[in-house]
Amino acid sequence: AKQQGTKVVVVSPTYDATAALASEWIPVEPRTDAALALAMLHVILDEERFDAEYVAHHTVAPFLVRDDNGQFLRESDIAADGNVENYVVWDAAAGRPVAMPPNTQKLNGVTPALSGNFDAAGTPCRTAFDLLAGKAAEYVPEQAADICKLPADKIRAFAREYAGAGAAAIKLGFGVSRTFYGDLNCRAIMALAAVTGNVGKSGGGASGWCRAYAPFLNGDPLYAADERRSKRLHISTGYGAIARQDPWPIKAWLLFAANPLNTQPNANTWINDILPQLDLIVAVDIVNSWTSEYADIVLPGATIFEREDLYTGLGCTILSQQAIQPEGETRSDLEICTGLAQRLGLGEFFDKSQDEWLELMLDHPSQGGVTLEQLRDNDGMVRTPGPTEPIIGYADKKFDTRSGRIEFYAEYLKQIGQELPTHLDPPEGRQSDLAKRYPLQFFTGRRKYVNQSQSYFSTTKTLCPEPLLRMNPLDAKPRGIKDDDLVRVFNDRGEVRLKAILTEAMRPGTVWVEHGWWPKDFAGGHYQNLLKPVCAPDETMINPAFQVFWEMYKDYAEQAPSPGLTPYGIADQLFDCMAQVEAVQES
Repeated sequence: AKQQGTKVVVVSPTYDATAALASEWIPVEPRTDAALALAMLHVILDEERFDAEYVAHHTVAPFLVRDDNGQFLRESDIAADGNVENYVVWDAAAGRPVAMPPNTQKLNGVTPALSGNFDAAGTPCRTAFDLLAGKAAEYVPEQAADICKLPADKIRAFAREYAGAGAAAIKLGFGVSRTFYGDLNCRAIMALAAVTGNVGKSGGGASGWCRAYAPFLNGDPLYAADERRSKRLHISTGYGAIARQDPWPIKAWLLFAANPLNTQPNANTWINDILPQLDLIVAVDIVNSWTSEYADIVLPGATIFEREDLYTGLGCTILSQQAIQPEGETRSDLEICTGLAQRLGLGEFFDKSQDEWLELMLDHPSQGGVTLEQLRDNDGMVRTPGPTEPIIGYADKKFDTRSGRIEFYAEYLKQIGQELPTHLDPPEGRQSDLAKRYPLQFFTGRRKYVNQSQSYFSTTKTLCPEPLLRMNPLDAKPRGIKDDDLVRVFNDRGEVRLKAILTEAMRPGTVWVEHGWWPKDFAGGHYQNLLKPVCAPDETMINPAFQVFWEMYKDYAEQAPSPGLTPYGIADQLFDCMAQVEAVQES
C-alpha cells in the first residue's frame, strides 16, 4: 500500500513491527480509543469537514430525537394515523416534520435538516446529528489530550488528514475491543467512518476483518441427523455452563486439538471452578499439553501429515493430503468420533467413509461444484468461482439496521446512557482504586510466528528462546529493574516470573508478554493467571450494553447460539488487567 502512495498510520500503545514500517505511529494511551475518535470527530464536525450529503441520506443524522425520552420521534407521535415504524425528519425547505420510512435514503422534494431544535406537533426534538456533535464537543482535543496522552495539535492534524483523504480505511485490531467498554471504542471509530462518508466506497470502511474471499464448506451435516439438531453452546458460554452446571449438567468433555488452560484467560478459574465439575475429560492431541495433564484419558491424535482434511482460503479450496501412515496408536478425529458413536449406539449417524464426509463438506454453493476427485487431480488445490475484484462492504448503502441506515445513535441504549459513543474508564483501569496497588497495565499479545500455544516447536525457540516481559525504562528505573533481570508480575488473580527487557517501544505504564508460552517456560507461575476469567462469573465482567442486547435477543440466541449472542460472549477482556512488577533475586 505504501509503495502505491498510501499513507499508513498505526494507532497503538506499542511500537510493533507494523508501526516500524508505517508512515506514522500515534502512541495512544491504552483503552482511550473512544476519546481519541470523539476528539477527531469534534474537529471534523466543528470545521465542517464531514460529508453532508452522505450523512443526510445514509445515517440517522437527520432523524429527530425526542427531548423527553431520548427515543427517535415516530410518525405515530405526531399524527393519530401515523405509522409507528416511520421515523421523522424536519424538512428545512417546508419548515415542517416529514415521515421517513425505514430503508429510505431520500424523499422527493424533502431537504432534511441536519441541525436544529424543533417543535414537532408539540413535541420538542433535536436531530441525532446535533446530539452527536454535542457529545463530540465534550472531547475537544485539548481535553482529550489529557485522556489519550497525545498532543492536542497531533489529534487535530490527524483528524484533518483523515477527513481530507478522499478515501480512508480503518482496520480495527483486537486491542480496541477486548476491554470492558470495547464496544464504545468501536462505535466511536465507526462514527468517524460514517460522518466522512467512508462506508460503502472503495478504499474506505472501518472493519475488524481484512481478508480475501474464501469459499465456504458445508458444516450442517455435522450438526444434524434425521432432522434432529444437536444442542450447542458457544465456547465462551460453555465454560460458565460447566462451572455452574446450567443450563445443562455437563459432566464429560472431549477436547480435540484444544489447550484451553494455555489459550484462555485465567487458568486458576479453570483448575478450581471448571474442571472439578467434570466426571470425564478426554484430550485428543499430538502433544502432551498443559490441559491434557488434567485429562482422565489422552488419545494420540493424527497430525496434518497423517490424515486428509479440507481448508479454504484466498479464493481456493485446499485438500490437505495424507503424506504418511499414522504412527503407533494414532487415530484421526473422524476415526475417534466414529468409533465412539458406534459404541454409544449412534453408529447410524456416523456411517460414512472419510471421502463421503469430505464430499458432503464440498456440497456448498460457493464451491461451484468442486469435487474431491478434482482436488486430487490438481495437487490438492482448486480455485473456486468468486469475486475477482475487491469486495466493497455496503456499496449499495443498505445497512442491516432497523432504520436501514448507519445508526451512530442507538435509542435502545438510552436506558444505560450509552445511546451515543463515549469514553468510559473500565472498572479495572488507571482511574480505579485497584491501580493504587497495581499501577501497570498488563497485556498479552500474539507473536506472528506462533499460533495460539504452539511454542513447543523447536523453530519457535530458535526465533525466541524464552518469554520476556517488555516494559518501559521509565517504569523499570524506580523499581530497580535492568535488562535480563528476573521479575515477578502479579495482581490479585495470580503471578508469573520471567526475565524483563527494557524498551521504549512500550508506553510508560504498560507491560507486555508474548502469548503462547507454557508453564514450563517460566521461572514460576503463568501470565494467564493475571487475566480476567472468560467465563465471567460476576457482574463486573458483563458489559452494560451487552446486557441490553441479551435481553433483546436471548430467545433467538438460546435457539441458535453464536459468538455474538451469548450471555458471556463479550467477556474476553484481555486488556483490562492491572498488575505490579518487582525485581526478584535469583536463588
